[in-house]
This record gives sequence, C-alpha cells and structure tokens, in this order.
Amino acid sequence: MSDVKDQDDLKIGFIGIGAMGLPMARNLHDAGFAVTVVDPSEHQRGRAEEIGMTAAASASELGDSTLVIIMVANSAQLLGLLDEQALFGKGSLLRTAIITSTVGPPAVHEFAQRAAAHDVEVIDLAVTGGVAGATGGTLTLLAGAPSAAIDSARPILERLGTVTICGDRPGDGQAVKLVNNLVAAVNLAAVAEGIRFAAGLGLDPANVVEIIRNGAAGSWMLSERGPRMAVPRTERSFDTHAAIFAKDTALIGAVAEDHGTKVPLLGVVEAQFARAVEAGWANEDDTCIVDLEF
Repeated sequence: MSDVKDQDDLKIGFIGIGAMGLPMARNLHDAGFAVTVVDPSEHQRGRAEEIGMTAAASASELGDSTLVIIMVANSAQLLGLLDEQALFGKGSLLRTAIITSTVGPPAVHEFAQRAAAHDVEVIDLAVTGGVAGATGGTLTLLAGAPSAAIDSARPILERLGTVTICGDRPGDGQAVKLVNNLVAAVNLAAVAEGIRFAAGLGLDPANVVEIIRNGAAGSWMLSERGPRMAVPRTERSFDTHAAIFAKDTALIGAVAEDHGTKVPLLGVVEAQFARAVEAGWANEDDTCIVDLEF
C-alpha cells in the first residue's frame, strides 16, 4: 500500500456520519485533513457542511479519495460499497479502507479479500467508547491488520483515539469488539434491572447509583448509563440508539452459533432489545430498556 503519512496528498472519504461518525470526521477535519463525508441523511450532511467539511449523498462522489473510513450500519451496506466504481473501479485512487463499523468477522473477511483484488488494503478498526469517546478523540480502536498498515495510518488513527492491536488480520478487531459488546450489553441489562429493583424497593434510583458506583457493582455502564436510567425517559439525554444494541446482540448470537460457543445471557438481553424495537423505541436512547414491563 502507499504511505498515508503525507497529509498534503491525502484525501479522506468518511462514509457514515451518524452519532459517532460525525464527531470522528470532525476531529480529522479539525486536525487539518481534507475530509469528504458521505451520508444519505440531508440533515447530517448539513451539519457537516456547517463545520466546513464537503458532504455528499453517495460514495460515488469519492473518486479522488486515497483513503476511506467506513462507519455504516450493517454488513450489507459494507459489502455494497465494493460495487462503487469510484472506489473500486478502474482508475480509482483508493489504497486504504478502514472499517470502523461493527459488522462481524465474516463480513470484514469477505470485504478484505475482495478489496485486495483492487490493490486496496483493509484495516479492521472496530471502535468502542461511545459518542463521548468519538467527540473527545478518546475512542479505543481495536485494530486487526498488518503492523505496517497500522503504522502508516497512525497519524490519522491517533486523531480518533488509542490504537490497541488485536491481531494482524482484518476480522481480529471485529472479534474482540463482539466480546466487548457482549459484556457491555449484558452489563447494560443488569444496570436496568438494578434500577427497576431499587425503584421497587421504594429507593431513589439516582441515589442508589451514586452509592454503589464505586463498589463491587461499579462499571462503566453503571456510571455512564445508570444516571440516565434513573430519570424518566422523556428527560434523558441521548447517546446511542437502541437499534444499535438490537443489531449487535443479534450479530453476536449469529457468530457465537457459527463457532459453537454458548452465550446464554445474551439471549435474555437480545430479547429485551428486540422488545424495545418492537415497542417503537429503535431510535430512542438504549437506556430505554429500563422502561420495559415484565
């Protein structure tokens, strides 16, 4: 692959500027990189343009991009990008594709194999740290790629967060991210259950969160999501759509089944997020599962 360290010659395409993608793209823009963002949402494109970035509705507008960062919703959208002639057709300038979406190892394996036929190197860079991490540039970047590829892209990656090497193959970062999301999802459901239990005992859930957050029950999910769960749903700040955990828990279940690994707690959590989506809460904050009735 060509070296991406020369910032003057680098043109970055950023595909998918949702709750996390937009602040990530902004961090690169603020660092002086030339960034063109792509998203089907006119509202999100407008926000990007207000920041000063060039915005487009289709990846077909990224013909001069030498590197793309991909944060799409699912594997179908990821693999669909391989049909974009601007990126993978004759005369394309693209040399590096960085996948930050959580789409699972199989999709990344396929994408990397097919991209290699076009001389495009793939860096699997699953991210964790939420909107706060994306905004502050403090994400944990779970990297799966040859060390040379990661080192070449490091000036870009370090604007997004801290690189943690999970392996030298695309898909290794995805695998670690699925483990992370399994633990996070189960923890989130446990926090919701604790909040409901506290309320059922006649306690103030917000006070209980403050009391137990530094004890044995303490966790990132308790400290970050617990205070939001302790107030009515209509008064909560927004972070991550419930639909994302619904998608991720289903993905974890499918991958676990393919590998013959038992994850019994996942089934409980997956069902709760499926119920939240069925209730029409897909685009609400993921803390909405505390409001499910049992």
